[in-house]
Amino acid sequence: MKKLLFFLLFLVSLPQLVAQKYSAKEIDSLIKVAEQNSDIDKAIAQVQKLYKSAEEIDYNLGKINCLNSLAFSYYLKGDNETAIQYSIRQEKEAKEEKEYLLVCSALRTKASCYSRLGLLDEAIKTISEAVVIADKITDTDELHNTKGSMYQAKQLIYSESRIEDSTLFYHKKALKEFLQIKSSKRRLGTLSPAYINLANAYTNNKKFDSAQYYFDKVLVIANKTHNEYNIYKSLNGLGWLYLGKKDYKTAIEYFDKAYILTKKNKDPYTLKAIYIGLQRSYNGLDDLVNKEKYLLKYNNLNDSLSTAERKSLQTSVKEIERKKDEDFTNTKTKFYIIFCLSALVIFICLYFVLRYFKNYQREKLDKFSKEETILEKESKLSQLESKINNAFEEVLELAKNDDPAFLARFKEVYPEFYNKLTSSYPDLTISQLRFCAMLRLNFSTKEIAHYHHTTVRGVQTKKTRLRKQLNLPSEEDLNKWMMEF
Repeated sequence: MKKLLFFLLFLVSLPQLVAQKYSAKEIDSLIKVAEQNSDIDKAIAQVQKLYKSAEEIDYNLGKINCLNSLAFSYYLKGDNETAIQYSIRQEKEAKEEKEYLLVCSALRTKASCYSRLGLLDEAIKTISEAVVIADKITDTDELHNTKGSMYQAKQLIYSESRIEDSTLFYHKKALKEFLQIKSSKRRLGTLSPAYINLANAYTNNKKFDSAQYYFDKVLVIANKTHNEYNIYKSLNGLGWLYLGKKDYKTAIEYFDKAYILTKKNKDPYTLKAIYIGLQRSYNGLDDLVNKEKYLLKYNNLNDSLSTAERKSLQTSVKEIERKKDEDFTNTKTKFYIIFCLSALVIFICLYFVLRYFKNYQREKLDKFSKEETILEKESKLSQLESKINNAFEEVLELAKNDDPAFLARFKEVYPEFYNKLTSSYPDLTISQLRFCAMLRLNFSTKEIAHYHHTTVRGVQTKKTRLRKQLNLPSEEDLNKWMMEF
């Protein structure tokens, strides 16, 4: 019913969206309407139009809210690169307006993208910054809601690192914050994601009864509030719960239900988890046809996401480097200001106390000497980084051109990986070693097929044979295995 009301409100306001300007209040209302749209692409298009409307009336808070909605929508779509770009804009503009809640939201989205891309240290650093900034929020309920969300994000990042103690620790911290929210409606809405994460943790620890209890609680709340995200997340979690209990038929039933809503909401990462869950369930039932069907679906989606993640990773690394340069510049500016003020004070003091002049000169020389040493080390580090980047680019080009010199150059750039691989698996042929090198450089199935002038099916066959020779399970991601080997 609630969704229907939102939809009718949007239909009534649609002619205005096209034909006239909005007030700030109307923009805020329409953003909420757009966010209720289950078609994420249409929701994005609506919010982009509202951003332009906010620009026309110079409504900065409306612009920031639009950026917040866009960043999170692209994150849900799995487009990490675009999500990071919007969250950077959101963070910058929210800081200028001192909208600390929206600053924290931007940092959380950015940290979640970093975590997906494997940049776990940067993800933890970013979410820790958000926790500190959250203390500036004056509204008590907003403060507890935001800090709980940040701890929840931190817990998910630590779960990616498989640090169980930290995962449970931040589970409890998040729940403690959410339970302090005075508004019952808001508290109920925030507890659902926390319960899902807690239930997943219990499933991982094989405490299935506790996991079932929290998943059931979420489904009761989510069905009342018509929150499809929490519904399909819970259904997927129940699928994994029953897979853990080896009740494969029930697991498949839950995965199938989750698949319908996940597909509708265009959440590729949850879809990826559902595919591998179905593959393992059908394997448990010895249904080889469906097992291979969902394994193929998983591999195709995984290849697609890997290509997008590699592109996003380049953008993320550039953003991290830019942030470091910005921090360094700010630190250097502060240093120069402090230095100038100190020099002025010292000059005045020297006017009255000449006997300390020699000590001051000695300290000044020491300071410049240290600065020169630091600059020299930074120069050497920059040169080293440049050499590493050049070597990587050279190996990539040799691989793309199918150059005979590719393997020899790869061995020079990655000697530890090559020597460990050949010593652990001495029966690998030169052709297989070249194939392993391509996987180590994170080339997708389609890219390998393109650059080696073969078919995708041919490459997938080579992967299957290689998994058998390396004694790896069929669902093992070879790219990830090579990069972690």
